[in-house]
Amino acid sequence: MQPGTRMEGSLDFEPIDINDARKALDQLPDGLVDPTTRPQFWIPRRRKAAAADRALTGMALDWLRKLPPIVRPGKLSDQFPRVTNAVADIWADKFHCEDLLASLLRDQRGQRQGFAQDLQVEIKRLIAYRRIAP
Repeated sequence: MQPGTRMEGSLDFEPIDINDARKALDQLPDGLVDPTTRPQFWIPRRRKAAAADRALTGMALDWLRKLPPIVRPGKLSDQFPRVTNAVADIWADKFHCEDLLASLLRDQRGQRQGFAQDLQVEIKRLIAYRRIAP
């Protein structure tokens, strides 16, 4: 093939610096407002509250009993049973569980307060334990 010729069906591309590409991906197109920065955006998208959101499920209670006392998230389970239930439900799936736990420490929506420091410590302990637990 001769330099400068194209094969039929090939794609044209333009070399670009990787940092410029990242910046372009992080920016919204002109005139578009990020709806996720407005709290009312999330209200209709939240799932409806369930009875299990206010109390620990049997599965969560069993899971908590099996954890070593030093790792057991007491404050998290008292204050946020819905979160504890979600972690207990997914605990057996190591990859997804670690992902869920890590997501609890990140602000993915913007302008969120996050968990109190003592709850973050409990979550970090769970992450560390999940990495070594069978």
